[in-house]
Amino acid sequence: VTLQLTINTPTSSAQTATACSSFTWPVNNQTYTQTGVYVDTLLNTSGCDSIVTLQLTINTPTSSAQTATACSSFTWPVNNQTYTQTGIYVDTLLNASGCDSVVTLQLTINTVDVSVQVNGFDITANATNAVYQWLDCDANFFAIPGRTSQVFTAPANGNYAVVVTQNNCTDTSDCVEIRGIGIESAIPDPLVLYPNPNKGTFGLFFPQPTREVAIQIIDGKGKIVYTALEASTQELHFELALPSGIYILMYQTADYVGQKKVVIQH
Repeated sequence: VTLQLTINTPTSSAQTATACSSFTWPVNNQTYTQTGVYVDTLLNTSGCDSIVTLQLTINTPTSSAQTATACSSFTWPVNNQTYTQTGIYVDTLLNASGCDSVVTLQLTINTVDVSVQVNGFDITANATNAVYQWLDCDANFFAIPGRTSQVFTAPANGNYAVVVTQNNCTDTSDCVEIRGIGIESAIPDPLVLYPNPNKGTFGLFFPQPTREVAIQIIDGKGKIVYTALEASTQELHFELALPSGIYILMYQTADYVGQKKVVIQH
């Protein structure tokens, strides 16, 4: 008796896989959501068992939340985007495992109301529950001492603005022009006052020698703080011990009538 015998042998193989959240194994079309070792048995080409082992790593997505408060605008470092409106913003990155990292931003944008209203010589800031500081735009935006109310009465012709602090933010209004205060010269003012601003020492220069000159200096509250009657001169020099503020120098001669704004800044 002759036996022609063929012995086939089982086979085995191993696979590794990494996925986010879940993995469907093509070997058996099963979906796994946990890290682990999975085994399935198939038939190889010889009709024997083919044992396949899967070494599976399941990584999970992550999420995080941030809150931010800003004035006017906010640039989010997560995506380098700039936002100007309060709202909830979401961006998706990759975490250290290569899975989605969802970041949520709860953003609050605070704004400052810098609008104003003008009524005669009064300027009113429309912002409420705020802190105010009025500025002289013509004097390099000098902060006028003591002028911190919501309503500002201009002490002289000029341009004024207000710094408003509201909702923990600070902004400055546009400059507002005020005209028509005090005596207006009938002709263009040819006089020069220099330096301005100053520390109380300054000069007033006439284009030509003039006869008697009457001088008054008025502070921001309308109080006369200095008067003088000078003889014929072309230059007047002042050394005044006055606190920082905006003053109006009124002058009158036979040829000139007018006023100058004096900014004293120590």
